[in-house]
Amino acid sequence: MRKVATVVSFERDSDGEWVHVDLGGGNTTRAQWITPGGDDCPPQAGDSVALIPNEGKGTYQAIGTTDATTKEASSGGKRLYARDENGLVVGYVWAKTDGSIQAGNANAMIQISPAGVISLLGDDVRLCNDAGRKVACLGDAVVVAVPILLSTAPPNPVAVSPPVIVNPDGTIPAVGRIVSGSSKVKAD
Repeated sequence: MRKVATVVSFERDSDGEWVHVDLGGGNTTRAQWITPGGDDCPPQAGDSVALIPNEGKGTYQAIGTTDATTKEASSGGKRLYARDENGLVVGYVWAKTDGSIQAGNANAMIQISPAGVISLLGDDVRLCNDAGRKVACLGDAVVVAVPILLSTAPPNPVAVSPPVIVNPDGTIPAVGRIVSGSSKVKAD
């Protein structure tokens, strides 16, 4: 007969993984924790656990848990999350039924839209192996070197005011703002 119990604690030892559960009324026992291959998600104290008996042994196998965390995935979707010691969600990966994917924590999030648009939301976004190199965003101020031919080309020459020193490569320094971006990002 199946039972649902409350997790008291979880442990790993040389014999496997075990949940200590309260079957009700303070009646506690230890059950072997069984999960699918590749799934490393031990339960926390207070979670509910499904138990099935080991035939003729008087022991149980714990085959699945649920917790009090608000469930957000719709039917057919998949949401994985990690919880801190207080049971609060601290990070997640969410595959939604519209084809979009989100992953995030309290400080940043990545979103992939059904159309394949990738959005990185965070105060410090770094790409590739360029640790410390910031990504320029729409609206950011940038310093550029403008070819001198463009700045003084007839018939409408642009007078540089105040006069500036021309760079050795024939450009003049200028400041601008990013107003649009490329449709593709390439790594160095």
